[in-house]
Amino acid sequence: MKKKDLLVLVAVVVTIAVGALPALAATYYVKNGGNDAASGLSDAAAWATVYRVNSQTFSPGDTICFKAGDTWRLPTEQAGGMQLTTDSGSAGVYVTYTSYGDDPNMPLFLGSLEKNSTSDWTNTGGNKWATANGSFIRDVGNLIFNNEQFCGSKEWNLADLNVQGEFWYDSVNQKLVLYSTSNPATYYSDIECAVKKHIINFANRNYVIIENLYLRYTGAHGIWGESASYIKIRDNDLSYIGGSQQSGTTRYGNGIELWNSVNNIWVERNRIWEAYDNAMTNQSGSWAVFSQYNLYFRYNIIWNTGVPYVYFTQNASTTVNNIYVENNVIVNTGYGWSYPENNKAWALKFWSKMGIVSNFYVRNNIIYESRDWCLSMDNPQPGKIMFNYNCWYKASKGMIYYGGANYTMAQFANYQSATGQDASSIAANPVFVDLAGGNYRLQDSSPCIDTALNTGQTEDFDYNPIIPAGSPDMGAFEWTLASDFDHNGAVDFLDYALFGGAWRTTPADSDYDDAYDLVDNDSIDYDDLGNFTNDWLWSAGN
Repeated sequence: MKKKDLLVLVAVVVTIAVGALPALAATYYVKNGGNDAASGLSDAAAWATVYRVNSQTFSPGDTICFKAGDTWRLPTEQAGGMQLTTDSGSAGVYVTYTSYGDDPNMPLFLGSLEKNSTSDWTNTGGNKWATANGSFIRDVGNLIFNNEQFCGSKEWNLADLNVQGEFWYDSVNQKLVLYSTSNPATYYSDIECAVKKHIINFANRNYVIIENLYLRYTGAHGIWGESASYIKIRDNDLSYIGGSQQSGTTRYGNGIELWNSVNNIWVERNRIWEAYDNAMTNQSGSWAVFSQYNLYFRYNIIWNTGVPYVYFTQNASTTVNNIYVENNVIVNTGYGWSYPENNKAWALKFWSKMGIVSNFYVRNNIIYESRDWCLSMDNPQPGKIMFNYNCWYKASKGMIYYGGANYTMAQFANYQSATGQDASSIAANPVFVDLAGGNYRLQDSSPCIDTALNTGQTEDFDYNPIIPAGSPDMGAFEWTLASDFDHNGAVDFLDYALFGGAWRTTPADSDYDDAYDLVDNDSIDYDDLGNFTNDWLWSAGN
């Protein structure tokens, strides 16, 4: 071969090889006060809006970082309301939407408009105050007053407004009407109007990570997608979700909804509260045969929602398999803002339309109190939908509805023998650290310790390790002694070194950490050392 021909061949081979490589992944930044005309490739050149993010086509491996502590009010960004719409990655290479910065508060995405000026409201007579025509081109699902002190009551006709806080959406004139004995902007210190628009949409997307974001105040869903695969939704907060009109007088709004055909989706370590309808759900419609498989709902913390978890499919031929609802903590179902307007208050709800279902596991969960059933199973699927290693607690009235039979907490053994379900589960108070304060970790007297099934998980909600000795714990938090600071299942020299580093600090010191304040006296001192000494050489295996 001639030298010239060899050089040409080498050049062609190099060109093909380079062309086959993925583009270098980029990191983009978005913050309040940014500039949409900038590159977005650094904090100094950060973009400002979700609109700018949506207008960019991202490549596999790209990361979009929203600044912690900043806020985006989506309905103000575009007529009709904005939502964050994700892009796809490729096999094993994700596009990630996350946070950056040192602020302890997550980036906040609001699906609401604020109406706090007296000029926002006009008295139309009879204590009925209206916003301007065209001020809401979408339905308003909820009004959140005075920084979540209480919520409004949605009515379906103007004539029904006769109590303070009742509101009606005028779809003809696209405005809101609120009953108030004085101008709402003076009666209330803050009025958030939740608009009917999902906050994040991953429909028809693959290989996406959504993490470390706070979604609040929408009339529709928090996170929604269909025809999607390989999606990781983790470490997010969602609150005051839903309430808008779905059809007729039916309202809707779920925290995280997986709709129609979806597969390989992980919903993990999210906190969801004050959702109108479902906190998390996989469901599908009737007009086609869909497929759902490899869905994981794990280590989520849910409280004060309408229905924390729901499953149904409306097509009898839809296939659903390999579904895992496990290690979640579900507390006080039906005690949120949506009750009693949404009188569905079942902690776990399985509707009668099941499709062709198999390998569906509900296990290692803690379900604590519900206005209605903790479990409502209309159409039992023994050997297909399986419940086990759960902790159930409801102090009074019916706790479980299963295939037409009702069981109270005292009748739990009857339920186990009659159904074959929950054979290794318990009906007991889980003994949280601070129920009223929202700390759903386990006290050392909890019956949920070492009673769960080992499913191979390695980290809990706090990313602490699952202690390998013995069985793991029910719920989202793996228990260990307070003196086991590194959560390795033993109180040893590693913990002593950590404790020594915190010695003699108080809350006035920048390096103070109350994890080492074992007696809770706002000082790391000899009292704490005494407790630590008592725990010395403890091991989870003993």
